[in-house]
Amino acid sequence: NLTSENVSHYIFSFHMPLFFFISGVFCKSSDSFENFREFYLDVIIKRMIPYFSFGLLTYAIWIFPILLRKYGLYQGTQTAPDSLFYKPLVGLLYGNGINGWLTHNIFLWFLACLLIVEIIFFSIRYFANTQWRMLLALSIFALLGYVTSEYSSLRLPFSTDVAFTGVV
Repeated sequence: NLTSENVSHYIFSFHMPLFFFISGVFCKSSDSFENFREFYLDVIIKRMIPYFSFGLLTYAIWIFPILLRKYGLYQGTQTAPDSLFYKPLVGLLYGNGINGWLTHNIFLWFLACLLIVEIIFFSIRYFANTQWRMLLALSIFALLGYVTSEYSSLRLPFSTDVAFTGVV
């Protein structure tokens, strides 16, 4: 029996892992970097500049009609709570799209999470210099991802809890 709920459940079971997989396929090889510092600077610049640029741009576009409505320059009588103005900006610094923290552009959480995934994976490749160590490290992160998703309601900054699974 195919209902929209079943289809949604099926699609949600693979769409995010697919995004992480595709990102990994197109990720620049960590072998091309001399050291941690060079890699970290490169990945932080490539992920955080677009993250904050798009975050601030979409915030400005999103907040404009709300401000017009608040000051009576735009049709509508609905009042805007003060948290509506600062919560998305705090969410941009926290890097997590849950509970309306990135309500102006919820998809930004993926860039922040991808940064953490790349840093974790580079660290694993750097320290786990044998296949067995890499397999062990990835197994530990798979277990961490499962435990945090099932038993913790705490959402870590930059979706680090999701990155535990994304790195695998």
